[in-house]
Amino acid sequence: MDRLTFETIVRSRTTSTNESVVTLASEWYPVQSYSGPCFVYLSGFETRPGNHSVPIIDLDSEDNPLGTVRSVVGSCRKLTVRGSELICIAAYASDPEAQKIKAEFDSGVRRSLIAFVDIIEGVRLRPGERFSDSIVGGSSGSIVAVTWRPIKALTSRSW
Repeated sequence: MDRLTFETIVRSRTTSTNESVVTLASEWYPVQSYSGPCFVYLSGFETRPGNHSVPIIDLDSEDNPLGTVRSVVGSCRKLTVRGSELICIAAYASDPEAQKIKAEFDSGVRRSLIAFVDIIEGVRLRPGERFSDSIVGGSSGSIVAVTWRPIKALTSRSW
């Protein structure tokens, strides 16, 4: 299977100065992958071995090139499946740039994260084929990420 990328709308509520509750994935809505529409089966969610958080990386920082530690502004922690959603606590670093990004999320200037997910095991559905009560293959078929793990979340003002 391929690496899956999808945009998540950040429905957050502030829990403290540096944290917000964020929805990272939903089983109800297909997301676009390189192979077509894809559903994430939340029962198959796994954390990264040895690391139970997902870094939040800022793409807008001119001083902090992508891929450097300085471009990491926080992390999604305590990833938990609640109903049909994967939620987490988005915790931001205490430096001024990270706090500015958190304030932009809180005020609605930034409204989404792009989540990158590794699909460990996937199933291809034919059009109309049912995988579960909430997952049915689309008109051109779909992929179900049966076992998967989030690896990073990106943010930018331009989305």
